[in-house]
Amino acid sequence: MRSLLRLALIGWLGLPLLAPAIVVADTGNNALTASAGTYYVTQVGAGSIARVTVSVTGVVKVESGYVSGLPGDGPDSAVFASDGTLLASNFSAGSISRIDVSTRKILTVQVNKVAVMPIADLAYDPSSNAVWGITYSGTGPTAIVRVDLSSGATTTANPDSLSDMGGVAITETGSRVFVSSHDGTIAEIDRSGRVVRKVTVQGSPDGLSYDPSTGNLFAAGCGGICELATGGAGGTKLTYVRTFDAVDGDGIAADGKGHVYVAKSTCGALCRLDLATDKAVTVTDDVPAADDVVPLTGAGAGGGCQVLSSCFDGAGAAGLAAAGVGTMLFIGAAGWSALRTTTPLMAHSHASAAAASVDAHGMVAAAPSHTVHPLPGQGASPPQAEPSSHLQEESGDKLLEAGGAGMERAVGGAEVEALGGAEASSGAEAGGSAEAGAARFARDEKEEHDDGRPAGAPEPPASPPEPPAVPQPPDVPAPPEHPPAW
Repeated sequence: MRSLLRLALIGWLGLPLLAPAIVVADTGNNALTASAGTYYVTQVGAGSIARVTVSVTGVVKVESGYVSGLPGDGPDSAVFASDGTLLASNFSAGSISRIDVSTRKILTVQVNKVAVMPIADLAYDPSSNAVWGITYSGTGPTAIVRVDLSSGATTTANPDSLSDMGGVAITETGSRVFVSSHDGTIAEIDRSGRVVRKVTVQGSPDGLSYDPSTGNLFAAGCGGICELATGGAGGTKLTYVRTFDAVDGDGIAADGKGHVYVAKSTCGALCRLDLATDKAVTVTDDVPAADDVVPLTGAGAGGGCQVLSSCFDGAGAAGLAAAGVGTMLFIGAAGWSALRTTTPLMAHSHASAAAASVDAHGMVAAAPSHTVHPLPGQGASPPQAEPSSHLQEESGDKLLEAGGAGMERAVGGAEVEALGGAEASSGAEAGGSAEAGAARFARDEKEEHDDGRPAGAPEPPASPPEPPAVPQPPDVPAPPEHPPAW
């Protein structure tokens, strides 16, 4: 009973702490609840990058100039590298800068050894730790560029004389590279820059985004957002599928969840296109000089939020903090000094909680919620129960002892039914005694305790008593310490 009262008290105290995680839905935009996460939007001409955070209730927070001081006019495009740093192309400076978004600091002003003017869209290549780029409306031999991020080595190529370049995208493995041209074509190129296959689309295709969840490629500037089937990272095709005319814009990013986000769009600085309905929803129109949005899935997405604080905002962050405090209060109030699994069900719940913790931290990088969660039934097998376990709590006259099939409990001489289904027997004599608080519980079934003796056989002799402890010599005082020699 005291345990139940204690748990009730803890719940009553902890509930107010968890309350900040619950926000009334009408404080935000219900249409934006599907956009919960963090988005980085380049601000070309302003020399900066904005951060847009959408809460789970659709509340939008815009931090214009979240990263500032980039060279020249600042970034036309930006992608995450595999180490979690952000790479930004500085349009008029011809440089690619490396940024730590958690500290908002520029780590390297120019990664590329040779300036490439005017550097525009970027795509991160995870297969070689390199970044591909195009020069805006480039036509000559420097229209396509590749920069090795380890050495800064910069190479340019355009052997098939592609013209009027618009955008670049890459598969999640780095196996295939696509480029768009304002002349109405989208092409796949090989590592040397030669055209492998090409398709004609309407309009002047510009920004590109590849969605690994479907293997399809999207392009802005097609009189809308056009979609092309590629067959995936190992595919061998490039065919036009359709055009979504609800919105058009410049830089785009598919999220792998049936949406494409469009920067500098016809419905605002950052807009969401729902592919299932061909409907557009404005996320925000409060990002001055918006030009491109950082990838949200696949190569260049950075594996989710880069730091925990960038994944949550407002009530969400407060709720996480309160949940941590509430958990610590619960453990402290319970006074549990050790906890080991006692049943397969317990073991499974602990394994599930650990997996949830890993999943929750896994929206640490990049961009919002792109962690792939294991399907039900595909996780690791739950750990097996141990043959015996102990769960002890000592506070005044209370003692809990768990072992094997059940738990014995004595509180001030009053026995309580053991956990695990053990039956309680009377353990306190009238008037009380020194042994009343240590009454024992045991199952009554003889077959479980039968050690093979014939019926009526005498009890075996008790074990001999333990020999008395040998007196130990008194502690010898330690010699005085001396300062260390330098």
